[in-house]
Formats: sequence, C-alpha cells, structure tokens
Amino acid sequence: MPLLLDNVPVNPTGLTLGDALQAGRAAAEGNGRIVVEIFLDQAAIDPDELRRRSEAPLGEAELKLTSVRPAALVRSTLHDVAEAIEKVKQDQTAAAEALQQGRLDEAMAFLSALLPVWEQVQRATEYSTAIMGWSLDELEVKTAGGTIKIADEITRLVTTLGEIKRSLQARDWAGLSDVLAFDLDEQAQRWRMLLSALAATAAKA
Repeated sequence: MPLLLDNVPVNPTGLTLGDALQAGRAAAEGNGRIVVEIFLDQAAIDPDELRRRSEAPLGEAELKLTSVRPAALVRSTLHDVAEAIEKVKQDQTAAAEALQQGRLDEAMAFLSALLPVWEQVQRATEYSTAIMGWSLDELEVKTAGGTIKIADEITRLVTTLGEIKRSLQARDWAGLSDVLAFDLDEQAQRWRMLLSALAATAAKA
C-alpha cells in the first residue's frame, strides 16, 4: 500500500490499514504535526470509518494523510467558533423575543440551531487545550477588567446550559427568555473575546 504524508512517501509498518495509519501519524508527530485529513484511494474517509476497517489488509489502496502544525489547527478552530458565536448572539435575541411573544415553535427553531454551537465552544476549548499541551486549570486570559480563568468560564457555561435545559423541561418560558436575553448574551460577548485571545496565543506558539 502506498502511504503518503503531505505527499511524501512513508514506509508503512505492519499488515493492516490501522498499522499504516499509525505509521503515518507517528511520522507526523515526529515532525511536530498532527494528521487532520485522511484519504483512501483519493476519497476522504473519517477516522471512525477507518477504525472500523483498521484490520483490513493493506492491499494496493493508497492511503494519503494531510497534517498541520497543532498551533495552526487550534488557531483556525478557535477563530471559526468565535465567528459562529456572533451568529449565535442574533439567534439568542430572536429566540428570547419569540418566547416573550408566545411564538414557541419559532423560539424552539432558534434554540435547536444555537445550542449545538455552545456545545462546540466547550468541546473546541477543551480539545485545543489538550493538543496545545496547555493546562486547563491554569489557562487564563488577561483583559482590561482583570484576569479570566478559562476553567471558571467553562463551569459558568455548563451551568447556564443546564438552566436552559431545566427551563425547557419545566416549560418555564419566562425563565428561559431571561437566560437567553441576559445570561447567555453576556457569555457570548465574553466567549467571543476569550476564543479570539486564545487563537492569538496559539498563533504565537
């Protein structure tokens, strides 16, 4: 099986697709990079699918891997999530207004779009922290108003999302509207600033 990492041939070890992927990832790590794209015979394949086929023999298929520096991936990821928050702020305002006016179906449509973004904020922050080797407990952003601990902000976000779920289950539309219009709106402003600051920190790494 031809194995290419960033268009450079790599000698695969072992006898299976999984072995070849492991060899490619090891080569990337040796260069201070991580694999972000996997192509099997020029078709993109996700890691889960490749894991399901990890015991398949190498054969003649071509496995092509693309890698990037961790800092570049983190910078891009955090920047994209920060930009997504700007749209979320608009959806939160619209959802709160719809709730106040009794337009529940419209409010639920906005919620279904915005909640996954907030879950992505938490995942992206924790993932970026891990691959950069940062300590989440020690990670801070200095602002004009003082130092903000990222771990504390994640805790606040989880608490707020929990309150949203509680309000939904209790059909507490007034409470839900308040959380969206005030608590989560304030967090949107903070998280957009925090993610942008972390992206800038990664860019300097």
